[in-house]
Amino acid sequence: MAPTSWRRYIPSRGWLIFLGITSSIASAALYDKYQLKIVREDLKKRASQLAAMPMDTRETPRKVLVYLAPSQWATYSFKEFVKPVFDAAALDYEILEPSKPHIVRKAMRELIWRGKEEQIEREEKYRQAVLAAPKTWFGGRIPVELEEEDNPVLAHSYRYSSRRALVAVGPEAWGELLAGLEEGSLSTRPPPKELTETELEPAETAADASLSEADRKKKETERQQERQRREEQESLHPQLELAQSNLPPQFAFPIISFVPGKNLTGFKNFPMRIAGWFNQRATAKEVGEEALKIVFEKTRAFDSDRDYYLGHEHLPQDQWPSKPDPVIAERLSVYA
Repeated sequence: MAPTSWRRYIPSRGWLIFLGITSSIASAALYDKYQLKIVREDLKKRASQLAAMPMDTRETPRKVLVYLAPSQWATYSFKEFVKPVFDAAALDYEILEPSKPHIVRKAMRELIWRGKEEQIEREEKYRQAVLAAPKTWFGGRIPVELEEEDNPVLAHSYRYSSRRALVAVGPEAWGELLAGLEEGSLSTRPPPKELTETELEPAETAADASLSEADRKKKETERQQERQRREEQESLHPQLELAQSNLPPQFAFPIISFVPGKNLTGFKNFPMRIAGWFNQRATAKEVGEEALKIVFEKTRAFDSDRDYYLGHEHLPQDQWPSKPDPVIAERLSVYA
């Protein structure tokens, strides 16, 4: 009886191609997961050095305000690569996750307005304290110290602090942060709009009188929705007069930072999504290093020719904000 040929145990050409492709894909994915775990452990280990440092009982933890771009990719980038580093460093943070554009811009305006108002309030309290201070034997007054915004005893009474870092995740959030910072710095909070009686309670027309009760309620609901939509648009896009005189000379800006969070939504970005799935270790390294800069508070002066263009390669040109005013840019600092 002739020996069995070894060729019958070799898979067919189609099976060899299938097994070669699937094993290559699986190997690339497993290797990336293995390297991703190493990168994450290294970032956590370096960040945990800050958590192990002792803190004075009168010292308050640093707080970071995180502004996410209105996309699922910015949220994913923060939760997967930034949040673990902040948690390992025991860093306190607050997240603003908008559902549509211009929310970050509005929040930034409100923050700067609040900071300027609180500074005026502190200066007024200081002036009154100086006038109320008792006189010395030589006719002078006992020195009074100005309340610092970062005084741990007074931290609960002020909502703005230049110690709170502002972090923008994604190019859309970075552009809105810069735009809102400039608008808030060079303008004042507009006074609340007073609605007239006609706007509050529109006069009933002859056509309204002929409607049924259900139609009247429906039309009133539509009017309320239209009023709310108009008020929302006015709050997102207020008419502001920008002037350098609106910026106090001693006003301190928070330190700002940009964290990459590419928006890969859309069919054109599908190849980048596939490539990124096999190269998450590089994304984790890039984003994690930016998070470590925030953790260890390494700062440098803001460079308009460099920092302004961060993430712009992922934005249409019509969405680029204008460069910050030089008066503002020279006072800004970024993490480096």
